[in-house]
Amino acid sequence: MTTKTTRIEWATHVWNPISGCDRVSDGCTNCYAANFARRHRAMGTRGYETDGRPETSGPGFGVSLHDWTLTEPLRWRTRRDRIFLNSMSDAFHPQVPDAYLAALWSVMYWTGADVRGRYAHHPVQTYLILTKRPPRMRSWLTKWADRDTRIDLVKAAAARGWCDQEDIDNAPFMPGRLASVWLGVSVEDQATANTRIPELMRTPATVRFVSAEPLLGSVDLTRWLRPVPDCGHVAPDDGCCTHPGNMTPECHRGVPCPVTTGGRWQGLDWVIAGGESGPKARPMHPRWPEELRLACEIAGVPYFFKQWGEWAPPQPDPEGAPGRRRRSAYVDHRGRIRAASTGADQPADTARMVRYGKKQAGNALEGQVYQQLPGHYADPTPRHTLATR
Repeated sequence: MTTKTTRIEWATHVWNPISGCDRVSDGCTNCYAANFARRHRAMGTRGYETDGRPETSGPGFGVSLHDWTLTEPLRWRTRRDRIFLNSMSDAFHPQVPDAYLAALWSVMYWTGADVRGRYAHHPVQTYLILTKRPPRMRSWLTKWADRDTRIDLVKAAAARGWCDQEDIDNAPFMPGRLASVWLGVSVEDQATANTRIPELMRTPATVRFVSAEPLLGSVDLTRWLRPVPDCGHVAPDDGCCTHPGNMTPECHRGVPCPVTTGGRWQGLDWVIAGGESGPKARPMHPRWPEELRLACEIAGVPYFFKQWGEWAPPQPDPEGAPGRRRRSAYVDHRGRIRAASTGADQPADTARMVRYGKKQAGNALEGQVYQQLPGHYADPTPRHTLATR
């Protein structure tokens, strides 16, 4: 499958040099990629011949390396803005070899913002990588940041035909933190946030982001949205600042901590949120994305509300359209879902959600569209609305 445009709202293109995965948490239950892989398997699409384990994967969703697509970005003649790497897999799945990741990082090096001089004719791309396996991501980036290990990994990739001599010659000079590679983790509730985000915060990255989608519970990101200066008060377990003066105006501006020297921003750079879509989609309590929006607003972090998904709060039918009887359900703040029943009393924190379908449900949150991007990203022709309050 070649690189192509995408309907994923926060990206402009997808590049899939890997396909296949295994479910690891509740957010994977209705995985769209597994459904697409099943169709590709039936159509005989190259790269989807391998079946995964029935209990965690499915037909056509076994991990497969699409090495014939590795050099595609080197042939692009124009910039493609934000490229979602591996929309059909998790790049840090344990079955993906370190040498193959080295090949991916080499390609992103040549087509990213780190290359200068005679290589500058390559258009500069921005790559977005999401994972539910941040320990492997952190381990891989630690290896890549070590010069000698990086050289060995590139040589191993070259031995498999994934890299060439030019990659080997330049491996010593490739940076450990690529400027055009954004790293993120997917979370669906507080438990997965508490497990995955600390690993992300300890991973070398230019931009760190969280995709809270599908949002299946309330998620408090406050401790990771705060600016975290390197002031000697950073907790080693999760990378969060424990300084009593945290959240000072000085820290907000990214300048050195007022009581020490040095310091740089280490909080989350971007938050994406959205509800679930698809035939088996679960409703999202409307308070959950609004809580995330408010926390991001307070911390000054860009917020991107992707979609309501299949379910949304009650809304009037379009003007002139006949009213339809739609399925509805109640969801409480803890994520418990109850079928709608006439006359039944519901707890105070329960919200009624109606199944409109993804298109009609839309992406307006309290009348506003929030599609903000990190400040690291400069797009001369923005395609997204930046909401203001």
